Amino acid sequence: IVEVERVSRDALAEVRRAVHGYRSASLADEMVRVRAVLQTAGIDADVDASVLGATSVGPGAAPEVEHAAAMVLREAVTNVIRHARATRCSIEAHA
Repeated sequence: IVEVERVSRDALAEVRRAVHGYRSASLADEMVRVRAVLQTAGIDADVDASVLGATSVGPGAAPEVEHAAAMVLREAVTNVIRHARATRCSIEAHA
């Protein structure tokens, strides 16, 4: 249990570093990254694969919208890791 807690804290720290220093991620890139973070925290991540090939939130989406969507996803995953005591997390995105 101590090791799981350590891994979870490390994953959370990684998510926080990303929020502060990772400004131009596409939603698809962020979904790939959070899947890895969730798995590192011992949480089975079910990520909608149809979004992983996408390059943006939607046709003509402004960079600010893309960034905001990526930040929302980061925050949601941070909350799952920190508060949910989850063993599984399912993520879907629809443009």
